[in-house]
Amino acid sequence: VKPQGAFYAFPEVADEEAPSKLIKNGVIVTPGSAFGENGKGHIRISYSTSEANLRKALGIMEKVLAHV
Repeated sequence: VKPQGAFYAFPEVADEEAPSKLIKNGVIVTPGSAFGENGKGHIRISYSTSEANLRKALGIMEKVLAHV
């Protein structure tokens, strides 16, 4: 069976330091640049977790990225 999708979001994030800032605050993301030149300025986020974990991570992301 050929995969038709995945459990990831790939939002654009202006701050080049966003991945390291998020990781330091407990939110694991992958820099978009890991997926090639077109991925620069993005982060990859997996959303295959509980709703509670997603809400917690999004709250942290909001605080960390509010200063961008």
